[in-house]
Amino acid sequence: MSRPYISVEIDRNVRSMAKNRCGYCLSHQKLVMAHLEIEHIIPVSKGGSSEESNLWLACSICNSHKADKIEAIDPVTNEVVALFNPRTQVWADCFPSSNTQHIQLREQIQDHLSNYRY
Repeated sequence: MSRPYISVEIDRNVRSMAKNRCGYCLSHQKLVMAHLEIEHIIPVSKGGSSEESNLWLACSICNSHKADKIEAIDPVTNEVVALFNPRTQVWADCFPSSNTQHIQLREQIQDHLSNYRY
């Protein structure tokens, strides 16, 4: 299956909206060795489109791990739940047990580092 075409304009818009961060691990482009990938939130193989509203950024590790998944089993409730959607959901709201201060500090450091040219 060939990769759907994503226009330069849509690519630019998605990168801007995502602030050049992976939607899943929140790593900034300048801290990731490979180019962040435009990923389909709902994979094409599951009926997703290449419309901008279905696209976001992901590092290759997160994108490979997510693959064509759209749901998973919640380890606490043992129920099938939709995967996190970085376009419509807030990370800290979905993962309240994570260390929010750590995430905020990480984002501040990454924002600071992203201003440097390497």
